[in-house]
Amino acid sequence: MASIKAKMAGPDKLHLEKPHTVPSSLDKEVYPLHWRPASVEDPPDIGGLPSLDDALYLFETVKHHLDQHYRFFNEDCFTQHLHEFYSTNSLQKATENGLWFVQFLLVLAFGNAFLLRTRSARDPPGSRFFVRAMSLLPDHTTIWKDGILAVEVLALAALYLYSIDHREAAHVYVGQAIRIAQLDGLHTELPEDELGIQTVARCRNLWWTLYVMDRHISSSLGLPFMTQDSDITTALKPGIPGSRHDTTLSLHVKLSYLFSTILTSDEKCVLVATRPLLLSVLKERLDRLGGREDDWQSFLAPTKALISTGIKSALKTLQILADENSQLEVFLPFEMEVTYGAAIHLLIANSLFPKATDKDNFIEEAHNVLDEMIFKGNRLATARKTELAHLEGLFAELTVRVEQYGLQTLSLATPEQLHSNVEGQPSHMQVLHTEGHRQFDLGGIPNCLDTSPSMPNLAGGVELLDDIGISSYEFLSIIDQIGGTERSILDSRAS
Repeated sequence: MASIKAKMAGPDKLHLEKPHTVPSSLDKEVYPLHWRPASVEDPPDIGGLPSLDDALYLFETVKHHLDQHYRFFNEDCFTQHLHEFYSTNSLQKATENGLWFVQFLLVLAFGNAFLLRTRSARDPPGSRFFVRAMSLLPDHTTIWKDGILAVEVLALAALYLYSIDHREAAHVYVGQAIRIAQLDGLHTELPEDELGIQTVARCRNLWWTLYVMDRHISSSLGLPFMTQDSDITTALKPGIPGSRHDTTLSLHVKLSYLFSTILTSDEKCVLVATRPLLLSVLKERLDRLGGREDDWQSFLAPTKALISTGIKSALKTLQILADENSQLEVFLPFEMEVTYGAAIHLLIANSLFPKATDKDNFIEEAHNVLDEMIFKGNRLATARKTELAHLEGLFAELTVRVEQYGLQTLSLATPEQLHSNVEGQPSHMQVLHTEGHRQFDLGGIPNCLDTSPSMPNLAGGVELLDDIGISSYEFLSIIDQIGGTERSILDSRAS
C-alpha cells in the first residue's frame, strides 16, 4: 500500500518535466495464467506424471516448505491414495477420487515450484500441473459436498495463486474454503469423542491455516478479514510436545492474531502507526514544495521515537534477509514482500530524514536479496526491483527539489542531540538507539506503551530481541497493549 500511494502522489506533486512512466508490472500480470474447465464427461488426463518415488519426493518437499506455517494435508490419507493410484488402475482411481487427484496435481505443482530454478521460463514454476488441477476442479455448486478435502484443495490453490501475484483470485479461493469450513463447523470446538482425536486435530489445524491465510491475503488487498475472532471457538492446541512444526504453526497463528488486532484496533500503536506516519510526513513535505516553511521541529517532536523505531526495525529486517541470502525462499512470496516493504519504508525515511539512514547500504542489501531471487528464476522479484528503482528515482527528485527550494533539512535528533556526540556516535544514529527505549506521547493517539504486571519476564531473551531490531521494553509493551475490543479464543486475557 505504501508503494502505491507513493507512486500515485510523487509524480503529480513533483511536476516532473520528463514523461513519467509507471512500471508495467503495476498494470499487467507478471505471470498470466488461464485454464478452461474440463468436461465432466471426459476422463481426467493422467499422462506426464512422475514415478511413485518422484511423487513421494515431491510430496515430502512440499511438506518441508509448507508444514511449518500451514496444514493442507492428512499425510496418511494422501499417501494411501497415492500408493493406490500407482498400484491399481490409475485412470479409474483418478476418476472415482477426482478431488484427491486435483490435490495430487497441486502437490506436483508446488513441488516443481520449490525445486525448479530456471530464468528462461515465462510461465510460473509448476504451472503445467496447476492448470491441469484447476481445470478438473468441481464447480462451486458441488465442491462443498467434499467437506474437509474441498477446503484443503481450495486453500492450496489459493496459496499458489497468491505466490504468483494473483492476489484477487487467491482471495476468492481462500474465501470459498473458509465458507465451506464454516459450514462444517471447523471454527467451533468439535467433539473428540464423536469424531476422534485425529479428525478433530486435522480440522483444527486446517481452520487455523485458513485463519493465517485470511489475515495475510485480505490485508494485502486492503480488505476486511473474512473471519471474526469473536466467532471462533476452536482452541489452538500446542500440538505434539517438542514438535518444531507444531510450535512454529502456533506462533504463526498468534502473530496473525496480533497483526489483525493491530489493524482493526482503534488504539494505534508503534507497529501500525509507523508507515502511515511516514506517508503523512511525506505528503506534508510534498505539499510544502514552493510554499511556506513550517516549524518542522515542533511538528515532528511527538513522533520522532515512533519513526526511529520503524527505521531501526526495517534496517534490521534487511540485514537479516541479506545475511541469509543463500537460504531465501524463492517461490513463496513472503520474504520478497518483507524485503520490498522494508526498502520502500527506508526510501521514504531517507528522503525525509537524509541523516537517519545510510541509503547506499540498505539499497544494496535490498537489491542483493532481490537479485538472488531473480537469479533463481523469480520474475516477480524482477518486477519488484524495477518498481523499487522507479521509486528511488522519484525520491531522488524530491531530494533535489527540497534543496532547490531551500527547505529545512529534517532530522530525527532533538536540538540537544544535534549539538552533541555521545560516545563518538553520530547524533542521527544515537537517536535511533535512545528514542527507541523512551516512552512517547503521540498527542491524539492514545499512549500504547503502558506496562502491566501481566507481562512476561523476557530478561533472558534481551539479546534475541536486540538482534531483531526491537528492545525488550518495546516488545513487552506491544504485547500488553494488544487485545482489541473483540473477545477471542487467542486472547490470553479473555476469560
